[in-house]
Amino acid sequence: DEQEVLLEPVIDLFIERAEKFDEQHPKVLMQETKAGLHEIDATMRSCGASLLTGSVVKKVLRNRHKVSGNTGSQNANGPLVQYILMVGNPGAGKSTILNSLAKKVVFKSAISMGSGLTSTLDKHRVHDTLVLLDTPGLDDEHKRKQAAEAITEALKQSGHYRICFVLQTHQGRLVPADKATMNIVLDAAPITDFGIIINQVSKGFIKEYSAVDALGVSGKDRLLTVLFEGCRLRTDAVFVNPRDDDIDGESDVLWTLPEEFEHFIYGLSGMILRPQAVKDIRAEDFAALKTTHEIILDERRQDKKKMEEAVARTMRETAERIEEEARKREEIQQRMQELLEQMKKAADEKNEAKETMNKLIKPSSTSAEHNIVRGMRVQVKPEVTPRYGWASVTPSSVGTVALIDPDGDIRVDFPEHSSWCGHPDELMV
Repeated sequence: DEQEVLLEPVIDLFIERAEKFDEQHPKVLMQETKAGLHEIDATMRSCGASLLTGSVVKKVLRNRHKVSGNTGSQNANGPLVQYILMVGNPGAGKSTILNSLAKKVVFKSAISMGSGLTSTLDKHRVHDTLVLLDTPGLDDEHKRKQAAEAITEALKQSGHYRICFVLQTHQGRLVPADKATMNIVLDAAPITDFGIIINQVSKGFIKEYSAVDALGVSGKDRLLTVLFEGCRLRTDAVFVNPRDDDIDGESDVLWTLPEEFEHFIYGLSGMILRPQAVKDIRAEDFAALKTTHEIILDERRQDKKKMEEAVARTMRETAERIEEEARKREEIQQRMQELLEQMKKAADEKNEAKETMNKLIKPSSTSAEHNIVRGMRVQVKPEVTPRYGWASVTPSSVGTVALIDPDGDIRVDFPEHSSWCGHPDELMV
């Protein structure tokens, strides 16, 4: 109960951090909360206080109605299923990238004249907790309805998602169909984190992408400004993948994914998606949205002033976002420090109260009288009620005597609870 009282303000703080994953999913919330409690846990160790346990954290969370019993695609006691989803239009190279992640050819990849090879959702389970998802492209007019259904199905698998939009370029420019696809998918699901893969680009594109003009604006800044204009969400996670002539045009080839490419995909934070939070992809919206983006992209290419204004606006918004994130981090660190000081004070007061009580109450016996010394293997007598509580220790627990306090109390390291404190009368060898 004392731990729960101390944890209340801590939970308030770390629920904010956990919400970006999903505050109603016990496993993810527990992982994020326990990670944040690590420093507090270390402080309590140094103060000699009892350790914060996952069971206590979970109990507090349940009492505060922050978790539910619904665990989605998670097994009863197993980890959450992780999905890697590639979204893009025909010929973008989604299947080749996924085959590289799978370390074998499991998704069809080849040049398909006039139509994409994939028309349904393709899945490959790498192991129990990792599934790769390949989807068809919306830019295939003959299979657009099936593609929309397949992407919707992919987003409704229920689990933790890393989503990558695989884009192509034409003569160094973005393809309107890719921008339309990205916008439609982002509008259909509560996606909070994603990656962009600009695939199969030329050396000339990479040079232009990296170049910086006299105003300090890079090719990357200009391209991403156009890409995210009118989009509800943007990302800084962008990977530019050069064209590999050795696999260009080859069918069902197993390509070795560069190490930095693999790190990029697995390094995405991702998020949890639930089926009920995902709307159906509307295939009928694609053609009009594609036409709109064709007009916008053409205007930006022709009107240099509007492009510069858009880039300046994007860079200003990015700077404001970075500043706001820095302010929030500083605020969290300050609140963390205050909580640490409060908990250290509470631990010190507890130790002082214990010392005072030990001075007033004469021990009925000593460790020497019971022939208990450091290093002995001991158990708690089943018939006693330990004066400092059982904690997570049981009568069947066997621990090692770690320390004998001057006041006669004995510290025992049990597998279930390190530095458990008890009296010699309560122990048996």
